[in-house]
Amino acid sequence: MVVTLPISYPLSKLLDRILGQENADESAPIEIGSVQLEALLDEGIDDGLGMMNVVQKTLELRKKRAEDVMTPIEKVKMISDTQPVTQSFLMTAYEKGHSRLPVYEKDNTNKICGVLNITDVMLLMDDGGRGLDTDLTAGTLLSVLEKRRKHCFALNSLPVQQFMSELQRGCTMAIVVEYIGGEIDESSENSDKEEEDQESYKVIGIITLEDYMEEIIGEISDEKDKKDIE
Repeated sequence: MVVTLPISYPLSKLLDRILGQENADESAPIEIGSVQLEALLDEGIDDGLGMMNVVQKTLELRKKRAEDVMTPIEKVKMISDTQPVTQSFLMTAYEKGHSRLPVYEKDNTNKICGVLNITDVMLLMDDGGRGLDTDLTAGTLLSVLEKRRKHCFALNSLPVQQFMSELQRGCTMAIVVEYIGGEIDESSENSDKEEEDQESYKVIGIITLEDYMEEIIGEISDEKDKKDIE
């Protein structure tokens, strides 16, 4: 289950001001799993996390870049767009805590074409009481679910506050890339690299809203209440 709601409106407004996002769209919801939200709130209560701690950690985030908060790609489970997505595959992924899987084109792990949300696929599998066709590949499922989820790209050197607005607008996952061709102009605020030649970039990690929140309050759970990414 996924809920869409403002997370503690006064607090979120304060964090926006600290991160320099005073002009952010106030009506833009933050999408977060219900279990993840509950864990986030419980963590704050159990640890006695006060407003000052939140503010302090948020201030520290201003000094961090994408590569500082990402999950290294070596620790991320990915699948090819040609791989059949069967019921057994879904259950295995779900049991191991893989709630979102980056999908790459054919055998090129450096060319991410989408993010497959396991919950979305399982809901599709149960639609109308019919089982999931074993011939459906990850690429086909991405096409079917393309309007439900989206991903974006962020340079490893990009400051956290510059790509946070993308996550707040509903970007499921930020793919962190490193430019291979040398120095580039870091003044650009455009983190979307989908229209550029991906051969010039190397995928080095991912960032989700959960990663961002963990930087503020510490480890929290994802939709499956699992923390390990294998």
